[in-house]
Amino acid sequence: ELLFANDLPYYLRNSLRNTIIGGDFNCVLSERDTEAKKATISKSLTNMVRTIQMKDLWFSKNKKIEYTFVRTNYGSRIDRLYGKDMYNNVAIKTIHVNFSDHSCVCC
Repeated sequence: ELLFANDLPYYLRNSLRNTIIGGDFNCVLSERDTEAKKATISKSLTNMVRTIQMKDLWFSKNKKIEYTFVRTNYGSRIDRLYGKDMYNNVAIKTIHVNFSDHSCVCC
């Protein structure tokens, strides 16, 4: 949580225009992003994304949820890309790979 509350905002303070933030966040922003019975919703990440005015790029092009992390009994969308409005027209997709239980999120 400190990464989202302190560290990332500090490093991003002067360079947001052409920035995309991506990775395995190991948390979700809402219950719609997971089938797990107990969702790990990060308030710090939610606040950071809102404060720096970035959007989840998946939803700029897609309305349907695609889980990027899948286990036997549930899936979740913990791998995401965030960017500014200028990236709204960029194609974004997930790609399953055989060597991981995570799918790649590509734009």
